Amino acid sequence: MVTLYDKMYCSLCRNDIVGILIDNRVLPERIKQEIPFDCNIETRELLNIRKDTL
Repeated sequence: MVTLYDKMYCSLCRNDIVGILIDNRVLPERIKQEIPFDCNIETRELLNIRKDTL
């Protein structure tokens, strides 16, 4: 999933991938630090919505 995230330019696809990584509790710190700067507001909000699973 991380490789897909790295190669994705589609913000909607990245949003889904980030959600899966968070749900499976395997979100790398590197991606976690990038999320607040993502162009998709829904992706940025994932950190707040799913904070309990991080």
